Amino acid sequence: MIKNLHKFAFVAVLALAACTKVQVEEADRGDYLVVSLDIATGGASTKADTDTWGDFSPSEAAIAYENTIDRSSLQVLVYDATGNYIDRIEDFTWTQGSDTETYTLSGKLAKRDTTGGTTKYYTTNSGIEISGSTSYKLAVYANCDAVSTTASLADATSSLSYDFKATDFDYTAPVKYLPMWGVLKTEFDLSDEMAGESQNVGTIYLLRAVAKVHVYFLSTGTAKNFYNLNSASINYNNSKGYCMPLAAASVDATTDIYTEDAAASGLSSGYSFNPYAAGASGFATDAINDEVIFYLPEYDNLSDATKAALLSIKLTNKSTSNELTFNDAVEFINADGDKVNIIRNHVYNIAINSVTEGEDHLRFKVTIEDLTLEGEYYYEY
Repeated sequence: MIKNLHKFAFVAVLALAACTKVQVEEADRGDYLVVSLDIATGGASTKADTDTWGDFSPSEAAIAYENTIDRSSLQVLVYDATGNYIDRIEDFTWTQGSDTETYTLSGKLAKRDTTGGTTKYYTTNSGIEISGSTSYKLAVYANCDAVSTTASLADATSSLSYDFKATDFDYTAPVKYLPMWGVLKTEFDLSDEMAGESQNVGTIYLLRAVAKVHVYFLSTGTAKNFYNLNSASINYNNSKGYCMPLAAASVDATTDIYTEDAAASGLSSGYSFNPYAAGASGFATDAINDEVIFYLPEYDNLSDATKAALLSIKLTNKSTSNELTFNDAVEFINADGDKVNIIRNHVYNIAINSVTEGEDHLRFKVTIEDLTLEGEYYYEY
């Protein structure tokens, strides 16, 4: 069994334009309320107010696949302050920034109406009036299915799901990209000078709806000199997941959501963990260059001890070509030996240190990093 897991979360960022207004070239946009967003999917981190782990520099950067957003399915929806659906931002225009992780997106939210000499803005689809003195929530759905235009944030939290098949989320040849979601409470400037101008309303951080498992050889260990990593497998995982965290409807920003394990935090609200009650028999993933990476929907690892998630690892001795199988070698537990749930936006690193063949013994270091909480813990077995 493994005694030291380290908790890691990966975060993508959707940032609204840094300037107060940006000229939109399309002539007809002078009649619209336009929102412009800088989308950066790199590794910026967020921090909940009551974080107890402290600051640290994340030891593992996200790979390109984990930052990829399918533009064709990106949705930016607007809700009132209590989470009721208002409308969506449309007619997106994309501009790539100076690097591959940054894009500027602008789109229409509402059209200006000057009937009777009074300026008002009504959303482009639903015709609901937007007020400049009212708070709204912008929610971003990346790589998710279409969101119902009648669903509130609370409704979507418990209904917007994705099917999980390991081969679909293979980072080397993906069929699907990782679902992500984020939210921010804001107000809109409806003054005449902002007509047709994109306006800055803040930064939206995206939480990935999956966890990442990474198995590899510890760089300072001895195992890498004598063995190759063949594969890693998990015995239980969910076959579906929810795109949104549990606290989606109750927070004003993604950064208000807690992603640490509930058993450790004692938090009763504002929590991200939102597992789908769907079981599967597990799967195996072959190694590439002595490394295994795969993704998982959130999994309740505490409720049923007979279905606790376990990892098995297969190695080959470089000298003898003997294959070694370490069944159920790695548990998802914390440094105190307590089982933990498999939580979205975390990476569970298993670094193989040494092997003793005669004793069927595998030693490794496990770390769980959480970029969202800017904390980590680890243990060694």
